[in-house]
Amino acid sequence: MAETYCGKNCAECSYRAGLGCPGCQDGPGKAVSGDCRLANCCREKGHAGCGTCGLRSSCGKYLERKEFPRYRQEKRAAEEARRAEIAENAPFFCKWVGLLFWLSVFSEVVGLVTDERFAEWVPGLYWTGTILGLLGSAGYIAVLLFLSAKNSRYRTAAVCLAVVLLVNGIVVFSGIGYAGWSLILTLPAAVVSLAGEYQEIQGHAEILLHADGSLSEKWRKLWKWYIGSFLVSIVCAFLVLLSPLLGAAAFLVSMLALLVVGIAKMVYLWRTARVFRAYRP
Repeated sequence: MAETYCGKNCAECSYRAGLGCPGCQDGPGKAVSGDCRLANCCREKGHAGCGTCGLRSSCGKYLERKEFPRYRQEKRAAEEARRAEIAENAPFFCKWVGLLFWLSVFSEVVGLVTDERFAEWVPGLYWTGTILGLLGSAGYIAVLLFLSAKNSRYRTAAVCLAVVLLVNGIVVFSGIGYAGWSLILTLPAAVVSLAGEYQEIQGHAEILLHADGSLSEKWRKLWKWYIGSFLVSIVCAFLVLLSPLLGAAAFLVSMLALLVVGIAKMVYLWRTARVFRAYRP
């Protein structure tokens, strides 16, 4: 049994067996993987142990040294509880987040069918694609509502997307188009859509926080790219008024940025479902 930094006797530690601790300097006090604050303090100050430190009698870490094993045990218990919760929810998230991915792919395909250039080649598919697109959006909203049972952000996202779906339905089937006073509907809808995206992305980041912290952080960064692309598209609308050529070039850049963000979102949805698939029993 290796010696301790703080002077405790490992053989007398009642937590040693339960924690499977190999000893202070080989376990919690290890230079790379250890988490003992006293051991790290000794190394930083060049002491072999707390016994050679003149500040020992007033050191808060030293005075709490007897509680460190208990803290470590509580931390391990909390981690095990989190893993158990993730494993319990894994089938749920794997199923519904995976469905979001496929609905996103479906929406992208339908978006190509309803594109004006494609509609000129096969005009008969425009209305079919439009209806399928609205149904796909309704399905996406329904899945978000199912996910809201585990995270309330998804409910807010679903409400926002439902408002956008309603506005799109009015614009498409009323025949008013996207010119003139119809902007009164479409511009606020774009803001609501942005709010919905924010809530959905934050929801994905939160459910991944303990399952895959790295992917959770990538979701949060994706939101920054999303809002950046959205703001650039707004700037482009003003640039068109100043210079049609410059505005068109900037608009193309913003569209490419939104396309990249959309593809990244689908990739992250796939990876999120895969993370929870790995946790399934």
